[in-house]
Order: sequence, then structure tokens, then C-alpha cells
Amino acid sequence: MDKETIKSIKNIQSDINLVESINYLFDNYSKIYFKIINSVCTDSDIKEELFSECKYNIYQAAREFKFSKNVKFSSYLGNCAKWCTYNKISEITRFKKIQNRFENEFLSTNSIRQFSDIESNIMERDDFNSFIKDIENNEDPRIEKIFKLRYFSGSGNKLMPWKDVSTKLHLSIQGCINIHNSYLKKFKQKKRYDK
Repeated sequence: MDKETIKSIKNIQSDINLVESINYLFDNYSKIYFKIINSVCTDSDIKEELFSECKYNIYQAAREFKFSKNVKFSSYLGNCAKWCTYNKISEITRFKKIQNRFENEFLSTNSIRQFSDIESNIMERDDFNSFIKDIENNEDPRIEKIFKLRYFSGSGNKLMPWKDVSTKLHLSIQGCINIHNSYLKKFKQKKRYDK
């Protein structure tokens, strides 16, 4: 490893001259990062996202780099890029599975009947991210628990039955359904108001 690389890594680990040090590592090692991502990933959207995170991931690699391991920074960064790619692919795949579960539930005829005035467009792709954030940050912790149990904890690709959700939360079945449906109505009204 050249002296400037060692100095840049040490600077980053000591929070000294961060911009200059990150830029040096980016200028000298980003090609390795891009090459690994291109070799591991074929999805252009995932690649674009990882490319946009390049400087941050190089910074993280420098912060976590251990000189005592006697490994080149280029090798270490290559492994970091590989794991970043695998993690991103896994995250996107998981996200799509969860989204499909929600969409299947809300777009089915039974679901529309069950939720009466809640229309199927509540789970349009644009709303999905804000929907997930909203349930995770909701003041009522039961909402997050109900949705996560119902949609994320079922076996295989199936929804967890209301009976099982109610047992796990020590609430009545109707209570769980009421909290679920009440939240969905509020979310829909909020989205309508925001537009």
C-alpha cells in the first residue's frame, strides 16, 4: 500500500482531513469498487444505487480497515463492495416480496370487500415506502406489530391468520382487524390530504 493510502485511511479513522482523504481514496480505488459491483450484479437499478453510494462505502471501508490484518486496502474494499452488493440485492428482493404480499392482499376482490371504502390504489408503488415508514414510526406500537405479524410473519408466502395475530398480541380478533382497518383509513386520508 502506498504512503498516501495509509495516510488517508488513518486520517479517516481519526476524523482528520476527511474530504481530502475520502477524495484521494475515491480517485484511486473507485474503479475497483465499480468493477466488483459490475461483476456481481446485473440489475441496473441496484448498480446505479450502489454507484451513488460509492464515496460513502469507501469511507466506511476505510473506517473499518484494520492494518493488523495485513491485507491490501484494494482487496478489503473489493470484499466490502461485494457484500454491499449482496446486501442490496437481498434488501431489494425482500422489499419486493413484502410489496407483493401487500399488493396481493389489497388488490384482491375479497380484500376490497373486507376493507369496504379502502380502494386498491392505497398500495401504489409511490405510497409503499411512506406506508412502511409510517407504520414503523406510528405512536401506537400495536399498529406496527399487527402489520408485521400479518404480512411479514406468515409461513411461506401466506398471510398470518387473524386468529394467530390476535393470540400473539393478546387482543381479540376483531380488535386487531379494527386497529388494522382504522389505520389504513387514516393513512389513505393522509395521502389524499398530502396531494
